[in-house]
Amino acid sequence: MRTSSTFSVLFWIYIQRAKGGEAPIYVRISLDNKKLNISLKRKIAIELWDSKRQRSTGVDPFDLELNEFLDQEYSRLFQYYQELRMER
Repeated sequence: MRTSSTFSVLFWIYIQRAKGGEAPIYVRISLDNKKLNISLKRKIAIELWDSKRQRSTGVDPFDLELNEFLDQEYSRLFQYYQELRMER
């Protein structure tokens, strides 16, 4: 019998901890209804965050680099998940 597990990655900003119009970016990892929030140690201007896309809407080099960083983090987390699945 095959067991199924659920895995998801969500990037979000913590508006309650915003200072000077910038909020810290967090990642929420969910696995089988267990959740873990991790700070990415990065901040973004609140008005530049697109919560549906979970990315910055800015077009300057900082924002493009941030979006690339988020893509890399997603890939890294998904790779860790795949490795854990193979070990079980």
